[in-house]
Amino acid sequence: MHRTVLLSISLMCSMIAEAQLSECRDLFFEQPSLENWENVIAKAKNVEHKALSQAFIGAATCSTAEYGMNPFRKLEKFDLGKEEIERAVQNDAENAEIRFLRLCIQIESPGFLDYDSNINEDASVVWQALNNNSWPGSSEYRENVETYLKKKDLKP
Repeated sequence: MHRTVLLSISLMCSMIAEAQLSECRDLFFEQPSLENWENVIAKAKNVEHKALSQAFIGAATCSTAEYGMNPFRKLEKFDLGKEEIERAVQNDAENAEIRFLRLCIQIESPGFLDYDSNINEDASVVWQALNNNSWPGSSEYRENVETYLKKKDLKP
């Protein structure tokens, strides 16, 4: 009986973590706002896949930088997010979703931040996963990713 209870708790925790990941994915494509990005950060903390959690937290942290008033704090926030994303890539470099999150931040970042050196490489990894039908998440999430790539003129 003790074993059944532990198994049930473990299964429930896993389901909650998967739901949190699904919400992160949905929120990532919603209208940007400070509240939205803070929600991504909060939910990503519960994602079981550590590197993917880091990538969502990093991308959302970078995105919150635009809502600051002090340029030094904005840069500090962006750098914190960038470091988190790069750690995620180091921890799971083959993960196309992590590469997509980095790609988005590199594309959307102002040029003076000089954070754009992996765009083509990341786009290639993402398109490969999409074309091999190994992209994670819902079909709507997949469509959002494809639409974003096409809108940014990043073709396979």
